Amino acid sequence: MAETTLSRAQAQEGAPGWRLLLGRLMLSVKFPDFAHALAFVNAVSDLAELQQHHPEVDLRWGRVVLAVASHDVGKLTQRDLRFASAVDEIIADHGGEGVKI
Repeated sequence: MAETTLSRAQAQEGAPGWRLLLGRLMLSVKFPDFAHALAFVNAVSDLAELQQHHPEVDLRWGRVVLAVASHDVGKLTQRDLRFASAVDEIIADHGGEGVKI
């Protein structure tokens, strides 16, 4: 069964802390150091495996940038909003703070 794709407005409303860029939901998260950023990436990896929905990850010292889209349909879907919401729930647990891209 084909999954319904989201409009730009639905995507932005469904993931308010994320930014819609180049057809993907993107989030930049600041951390106090590399160890916190790496622990966050590991938690995101566990979440991605659990949901079977894998983001693009850019890990730098004190910063992680995530990008997610439903690659199989080439659009944003409810899977992306579920993933974004779950990520939002674990940011503070790892000492992170979302920042504007």
